[in-house]
Amino acid sequence: MGVGRRTSKMKCIKMTTKKYLTRKSPPYPAGQCQHKIRKGKDGMYKSVLDVIGRFRWVKV
Repeated sequence: MGVGRRTSKMKCIKMTTKKYLTRKSPPYPAGQCQHKIRKGKDGMYKSVLDVIGRFRWVKV
């Protein structure tokens, strides 16, 4: 096995730290909820891949 990204499935787990609870987007890491739709504080969001290869929450 090489060094780098995880090969096992990551779970979409709700976070309870201040960083996640104070933002408008969902309290989940977007990279662990790839292509999922979740509810944020101001509407629905979808986790989408951006141009540099990481997942971000985008309002639907």
